[in-house]
Amino acid sequence: ETLIVWSESDTCDLALSFQDKTGCEDIWEKICQVQGRDPEQHPDFTGNYEDLDDSEGLDSAGQGYSAQR
Repeated sequence: ETLIVWSESDTCDLALSFQDKTGCEDIWEKICQVQGRDPEQHPDFTGNYEDLDDSEGLDSAGQGYSAQR
């Protein structure tokens, strides 16, 4: 509920940790706003949004991310 986790490459995992759930949710909403995604639509455990078609996926480098809310 207080972590946002993502991968920049196959060898680099990053995370933001928050003291409270509200702070995490606020930043998650900002990230989703910048990316044009619905903050209520949670990525699956692989970091993919299941209902997005290929043209809406992540960049060509295949970078993934996930969030624990």
